[in-house]
Amino acid sequence: MRLATWNVQHGHPDPDALGAAVASLAADVVSLQEVDRFTGRVGGRDLLARAAEASGLVAVDGHVVRFDGGTYGNALLVHPDLLDTGGSPQLLHRPWWPPWRRPEPRGCVAATLRGGLVVVGAHLGLRRRSERSRQLDGLLRAAGEGPAVVLADLNALPDEVRPHADRHRFTMVDVPAAFPASAPRAVIDHVLVRGVTARPCPDAGRPVVSDHRPVLVELDYLRSASPRL
Repeated sequence: MRLATWNVQHGHPDPDALGAAVASLAADVVSLQEVDRFTGRVGGRDLLARAAEASGLVAVDGHVVRFDGGTYGNALLVHPDLLDTGGSPQLLHRPWWPPWRRPEPRGCVAATLRGGLVVVGAHLGLRRRSERSRQLDGLLRAAGEGPAVVLADLNALPDEVRPHADRHRFTMVDVPAAFPASAPRAVIDHVLVRGVTARPCPDAGRPVVSDHRPVLVELDYLRSASPRL
């Protein structure tokens, strides 16, 4: 089974380009971050619906905020033959700051696949000590106790993520750097697995949208049922 995580860069105005890029991944599950739906900055268009239509996947909306006439946040796209249930968006820890310094709200969204595997997508904050530590633990708790995959832009390098992953019995997949898209050098887009095994795919290249490249993995789970295999 092929899975991907991709920060698609907020405010991208071309839904057709985004849809084509998502479809080109040929993935069974895609975790998207920074997804606009109906906001003014994308002309009121639904980027998630276009990505789902182009890829033939089912959308699970995980928006974090209502903004500019629409919504913005995370989403999962799942092959209809694999999806059992889609979850609701969940906000993660957001520290209090004076109003003019409030950090962006962060959250996650989960879906359960046929066979019980939980897939969680997320995008975490920029402040290591005040935001991400609690957000990371909240994110990994959101995956439950059984087999799970986290597909996320964690805004954190591997050395920061690893202690949290170990505490929640997750293994970090050794994925390639995907940021910045023009010359990737930072591994902040991560895949974490528990109860299953996964292998990184080669660098997915630089699509026409986003400041991140997609990250792809092959997962050993329900292989005979996966429509892409």
